[in-house]
Amino acid sequence: MEFLLAERKRLGVQDRGEVEAVVQAAKVGTQVLVDDPWGRTLAERDKLDVHGTFWVLTQFHKLQLLSSAVLRADFASLKERGFRLPWKDVNETLAGIGEEPLDEQT
Repeated sequence: MEFLLAERKRLGVQDRGEVEAVVQAAKVGTQVLVDDPWGRTLAERDKLDVHGTFWVLTQFHKLQLLSSAVLRADFASLKERGFRLPWKDVNETLAGIGEEPLDEQT
């Protein structure tokens, strides 16, 4: 793990959580949840099944743990707070479940 962090530390970036998640997922052979672009690249390099917030929220909806309206509200909240998500995919998902897509100002 320290080897993977060496270059990031040199750049002054803290990514210990992402490295730990990827290393543990690789050991167990499971999916890993990482949103950070560097962490996703690291997981993909190790050929792990990597997912982020968009996937988690849509899975909650598919499992009926979130209603369509709550899913839209959650995406709107993330957008308002400046989260980086695949907004085109978010809007396609919302349209597919009968919710209004998020506009540019949302």
